[in-house]
Amino acid sequence: MQMQSIAKHRSGARLFAALVGLVLLGGCARQPVMLPPRLAVLPLTLQVRQINRVAARIHSLRLTGSLTIHYYNRRNQLNSVSLHAVLLIQRLTSAGASAASSSRQAEVLLLTTYLGQNAMELGVNRSGYWLINHEKNIAYIGALDSRGQTPPGVLPLNPARLLGLLGFAALPTDGRTVQTIVPGAAHLQLLVLGYRHGRLMVSRKIAVSRYTGRITRVTLFNADSRAVAICDLARYPVMAPSAVDSPATPVSKLIGRRFIITVPARRIRIQFQVHHVYTRLPGKARFIFQRPSLRGDKVGIIRPSGITQ
Repeated sequence: MQMQSIAKHRSGARLFAALVGLVLLGGCARQPVMLPPRLAVLPLTLQVRQINRVAARIHSLRLTGSLTIHYYNRRNQLNSVSLHAVLLIQRLTSAGASAASSSRQAEVLLLTTYLGQNAMELGVNRSGYWLINHEKNIAYIGALDSRGQTPPGVLPLNPARLLGLLGFAALPTDGRTVQTIVPGAAHLQLLVLGYRHGRLMVSRKIAVSRYTGRITRVTLFNADSRAVAICDLARYPVMAPSAVDSPATPVSKLIGRRFIITVPARRIRIQFQVHHVYTRLPGKARFIFQRPSLRGDKVGIIRPSGITQ
């Protein structure tokens, strides 16, 4: 009897250990993921109007978090660097300007630090833009209306398109936005069209989730119809789809908490993990977005090349 009791105890212990192992490995505690029902597809005019109303509410932003950059060096070796980052955005508006035309007019400042020291700075104001590598004391400046690709190794994307890449820019309402729906797909696509050299082209593609109504991906194209940058937007605050378009919803809840930017031609991947969202800037915009003194830096001028990017 004692031997049987010991055997039962050991058997019970082994069974308990097996159950614990399954739980730790997620073998029995995991529940199936139930997706919410898909939202009805809005008519194109209503879809554009909803996205533009959200974009119009984003007047000023201060996003703080961590920036991780993955890139290949000249020896084709993968490198990574993690920085503390602050992104400041101030939308410019002018009397009589449409939402689509004013959406690209913004002042932007990205400040990064590493171990408490200034690392990289990218700024855009009313007259131009600049990129400063504080570690190497190298700076590049260019005109905001410069058209075309920037010199290799300088900027992978025209800074004037940054707002659109992050999903903060409005969509044209003059017929240049079209909608495509694939039956059964989890997203619908909005295409922004334009004419270049007498032919129709897609300049921007926006993917909208059929489950949440949120923008999940933005792709920018150049004049050769190649994707120059892709931004995946994720980790939005959870809310009912109807609340996204509600004026009562705080602007901070309209902003995703993770942006992953890929630049295929440069093999660059940038992840911005947002920790805090503020809708007020820490000072007066006219001082925040002034180009800093470049004294002591080696300065390069980014000139138009005639090829629009």
